[in-house]
Amino acid sequence: MVPLPVGEVRHSPRTRHGTPRRPSRLRPRPDLSHEEAAAGIPDNVE
Repeated sequence: MVPLPVGEVRHSPRTRHGTPRRPSRLRPRPDLSHEEAAAGIPDNVE
């Protein structure tokens, strides 16, 4: 088993052209497991 790191990210608003900006890492979240962080994300999302 390989541990997967969990972190908090922030997404900036879209650019004036309507494209999404890249996410920024805020901090690690050692209090969350990978399963808890992935809850609510559909399986077909890459």
